[in-house]
Amino acid sequence: MFIKQFSIRYFRNIKTLDLLLEKGLNIFIGENNSGKSTTMDALRVCLGWGDQDKGVFIKPDDLYIERSNYQIGPKPIEFDLIFRIEDEIEQSIFYDLLSKKGEELELQIHYRFFFEEKNDRKLFRCSIWGGDNEGQNIPAEILDLIRHIYLGALRDASRDLQLSKGNKLGSLLEKIEPNKIRQLELSQKLDDLLHKDVDWKIIREAAKNKINEHLNNSSIKGKEIEIDLRFIDSEFKKIVGDLRARLPVYPSLAENDKNQKWFQINQNGLGDNNRIYIASVLGDLLGIRELESETYVALLIEEPEAHLHPQLQNILFSYFEQLSNKIQVFITSHSPTITAKTLLNTVTVFQNVNDEIHVLAMKNSDLDIEDKAYLHRFLDVTKAQLFFANGVILVEGISEALLFPVFAEIMGKNEGDENKYNLTKWGVEIVNVGGVSFSYFAKIFNSIDSKKRLNSRCVLVTDSDPKENEVMLSGRAQRAAEMKSGLLDVQLSKKTFEHDLFNDSDKNSVTIKEVYKEMHPQTSIKNVNDFMERLKSNKDKGEFAQKLAEKINNDNFTIPEYISNTIKWVTKSVE
Repeated sequence: MFIKQFSIRYFRNIKTLDLLLEKGLNIFIGENNSGKSTTMDALRVCLGWGDQDKGVFIKPDDLYIERSNYQIGPKPIEFDLIFRIEDEIEQSIFYDLLSKKGEELELQIHYRFFFEEKNDRKLFRCSIWGGDNEGQNIPAEILDLIRHIYLGALRDASRDLQLSKGNKLGSLLEKIEPNKIRQLELSQKLDDLLHKDVDWKIIREAAKNKINEHLNNSSIKGKEIEIDLRFIDSEFKKIVGDLRARLPVYPSLAENDKNQKWFQINQNGLGDNNRIYIASVLGDLLGIRELESETYVALLIEEPEAHLHPQLQNILFSYFEQLSNKIQVFITSHSPTITAKTLLNTVTVFQNVNDEIHVLAMKNSDLDIEDKAYLHRFLDVTKAQLFFANGVILVEGISEALLFPVFAEIMGKNEGDENKYNLTKWGVEIVNVGGVSFSYFAKIFNSIDSKKRLNSRCVLVTDSDPKENEVMLSGRAQRAAEMKSGLLDVQLSKKTFEHDLFNDSDKNSVTIKEVYKEMHPQTSIKNVNDFMERLKSNKDKGEFAQKLAEKINNDNFTIPEYISNTIKWVTKSVE
């Protein structure tokens, strides 16, 4: 079975949230404070209810606060887990928690946390039940069959690999050898090895005698105490809790070679320690799944990219994809590398818009199979950043990508505030689609249904490209204009980007001529047509845009209207 739907109501910064989930891999991406970690904590509460050592609890401070009206009091926190049942064994095990929806059986678990008035006191209470009927008790042995392992974003891999209590390496050994009788035998073997060895016994006895001599001299007559010395506790759990990871200094030498030396885990790099820790956790997780096939097991991991360079992120993420064939995996990430790597149907984008949390499950968007396949091929790291942005400008090429931030700065200076339209400050991402494949990107923003689009503004900027001496838009420009809908605006140049820059004002043309002269000292630009022809034949648009960006300022350049409209729309300066 797997979680197919998870609903959250009135929890921390989430008022209402309904997640449609995939059987295997689920990636939660988005800006900071958009509800990703809150969602993970809600999952931890639900999946860890049968765990005595659960690391997260619901507190009164977790109640949602209605910011729009202080008079509205707190409402109960509500979580609803809906599992899809996949075989008859699961039906029989979880029979009391099942609900029939049409022809399909699903397992439901509901959680409510609320204040209860009792003797003039407010008490924080919880109620958990399964199936359709509220109050239907869930046996502890059933809750014990729902498991998860969580890796937090602020994990300290070096510390967690070395802790005596909660040591992940020790936990892994307990799963590898779960038989209690066998554990006792192994513990006794190690105990005998240490305490029956003659040389160690001599040293231990000498230390014990010295301590007891001092104890005897400092005791009341008749109330003397004596101690015995043991190297370790003989309990299997405590023995494996002292297990430590180390790395060889000389990988080519054998472990027992007298010249071999060892690095301790705290001497290792953060990235490698992170991977060692994750590998230990995964060994533990799959151990549960292999030993208890009827148990539901999930992996919850926040920011697996921590301390890893992009290539290692790719490798680790590919491995998570393999694991998701066996268990359900939930990952939060800020990494465009991971976002670009994953299939879009596994991605859910979280956004905080005016203090309200919105989510878009990409499988629920208006993108069809062809759109998703195209975007998966072409969403490199730079383009994937659009999922984390507060606003997006889609442009055709490198020239626009280089110059738009400079234009925004000039517009601000003209109005006396250089940060007014600063694209970086506004969290705006400029996406160079490298041509005219706008439709695939436009569908992410232009749905009229707010639940099927990203809730951030986007502007598609492209050339009108009318034929010579004509005012009619090219067919491509007309198709672009028709995409305007939802939160997608479309801005068209009068002709082309470079043509409009040159032709917008006399001071623009003077500056452009100077820049081109610096690039080609033997060339003089006569007019706009001459400029366009030379720019095209020399194929140096990128270099020209870069040099123009260094040259222009609010005194020597006028921003074309369609560009200023673009920047004002995406920075929310106009409705």
